[in-house]
Amino acid sequence: MLRLLLSTVAARVLKQLLTGAALGFGGYMLWRYFNPGYSTQDGEGAGLDAVAGDFMGVGYQLAGALDGGGMNISFAGLAHIKGWEGFKPSVYLDSAGKPTIGFGHLIKPYESFTTITEAEAARLLAKDVATAENAVNAAVKVPLTQNEFDALVSFVYNVGAGAFSRSTMLKELNKGNKLAAQQQFTRWVYAGGKVITGLANRRLAEARLFAGVTA
Repeated sequence: MLRLLLSTVAARVLKQLLTGAALGFGGYMLWRYFNPGYSTQDGEGAGLDAVAGDFMGVGYQLAGALDGGGMNISFAGLAHIKGWEGFKPSVYLDSAGKPTIGFGHLIKPYESFTTITEAEAARLLAKDVATAENAVNAAVKVPLTQNEFDALVSFVYNVGAGAFSRSTMLKELNKGNKLAAQQQFTRWVYAGGKVITGLANRRLAEARLFAGVTA
């Protein structure tokens, strides 16, 4: 029992370290996505892409195996979340009027922040992403593709595990109606009773990611 506990703890620590490494590459990869014509002498940009992708691909497979089950967000999925959240070093109010900081980290009642570094924000993001991963793995009862899982983690990261667990999206998904579940993304675009353009754009991107449209 003690050996199992220690191996589980070690796996989760390794997963957090790998997630942090992914977030370090995330900004670069997102920039590369929106700048497809970028190139440097001797193919430097392509080389960095390949190294980053190979490193995180192997790393997440290892972390997933040690973690003992459940899916993990991909490198591209992390970059997707980080890009939509954006980094803010000071406390701000999100679209629902809740105090937030870093990469969309909702400040808990027991937390106190004024400013934060990008490295500190990345650590918070890693923990929040792990929470969203766990929520999706626990709630979804049907097999998912990596793109579907990434889209759902992004959605849960933004709206919360509680809202997801009560959603029509989850009900349709667990009935095997993936098209109906995909159509539910664009219903979650309101804050304060009003359609928020940023939320509408993000939901559309998540729906496209869920459908496997990555370009």
